[in-house]
Amino acid sequence: MSDPTTKTLKRPKGLLKSRKHRAEDDYTGSPTKKARRDDDPSSTEDSATAEIPAGEKSVVETEDWEDLKELFGNALDTFEGENPSSSAPLLRGVIHECDRFQRHQTNPTDVYLSSSDGSTSKSASDPPAAFYAIHGTSLYLLGTLISQDPSLLSQGEPEEPAEFFKAAIIVFESSPADVPSIAATGYWQSWLHFIWGQTALANLGDADSEEHAAAINSALDSASKHLLASVESLPSQTEDPEDREPWYLSRSKALAEAAVMFFAAAETADAESRSKWCKWLTETFLKETEKEDEGSISMKLAILKIRGRCWLTLASDYAEEVEEMFNREEEDDDEIWKSSSVTKGRDLVNKALDAFKAARELVPTSESEGNDFEDQELLKLYGESLLTLANLTQDPDEREQLYKKVKDETGIDPEGDDEGDDEDEDIQ
Repeated sequence: MSDPTTKTLKRPKGLLKSRKHRAEDDYTGSPTKKARRDDDPSSTEDSATAEIPAGEKSVVETEDWEDLKELFGNALDTFEGENPSSSAPLLRGVIHECDRFQRHQTNPTDVYLSSSDGSTSKSASDPPAAFYAIHGTSLYLLGTLISQDPSLLSQGEPEEPAEFFKAAIIVFESSPADVPSIAATGYWQSWLHFIWGQTALANLGDADSEEHAAAINSALDSASKHLLASVESLPSQTEDPEDREPWYLSRSKALAEAAVMFFAAAETADAESRSKWCKWLTETFLKETEKEDEGSISMKLAILKIRGRCWLTLASDYAEEVEEMFNREEEDDDEIWKSSSVTKGRDLVNKALDAFKAARELVPTSESEGNDFEDQELLKLYGESLLTLANLTQDPDEREQLYKKVKDETGIDPEGDDEGDDEDEDIQ
């Protein structure tokens, strides 16, 4: 969630200082009551029997809900800012307040769905998903911060970031029956599914080699459903930005961030699963980007690169199949060159090349500071695509021309062995 994007939406003005200071200075408890038991961090402790801190306000009112949303908006704004780690106290404050809601309210959503005198509250338009989206998101973001900087841990909190992710998933799963439905509608539901999908990927942790294949596929399966539900239900960006909530989720931002995170997880899967999820990204999820005309350059660049890398991954699989056929020497060379593996591989790698060319057009051609890394990364991907195309080319003269193009345009020596090749050989 840290990709830079132009913020055109309206942010809440100010923060209730007393609530903010309590969050920053006084809260040192566990991120969620469900993670307090040492023997079972995800146990569902009854709110009625949970220990109530001395002096805690026992009444939960509609105004408290409005304050919670304001605090959450400020936490997100800080998380997206120049110093994300400074949002940790605010996120703890949100989590603390969500716990308080649950300690003193059988159903925390009743606070804003109806008022004590039976009249309709001004927050009645907020769906049940809102509370659970705020609570789960705060747990996820705090776990993300701690995974990046363990020094942010506060006394009494679990040392493993995975515990925060597990607690977030428990929050999502404990929401009312209409909330976890894959058929998300509206901003709050879309936000909930978006964070749920990311949390499923983050919760992979350090599964050992025997469990990894099952764990990664289970996480990818869950994430794919929630992420797709999120972006498919987001309205097009035609509304007045002044009317948007501070946690408004734009389609371009959701697509870019989710695609990058999903592909990173898919790369760790076995070859068969990796191909499956790359196909899902290009044929299903990233199809949504064809509807987008908005989004920052960095987000468009991220989507192009992920789309290209998916196509390159699939093309490389076909290239390996072709190489294996030649090594077996069971078929005539001409028949191998006419095979579907060659045809499909060339088609996919040409798509990858088109994506990387389009991406390179979005960044300056100069080696100015700040752009050199992106240029080099794209050059490497472009070079790998040209090499793959060369390996799927029958004509020897054309193949040599491609090898020359790789060296001339990217600086990569097709005849040389780099560290990446050594690693691939070790893996095989």
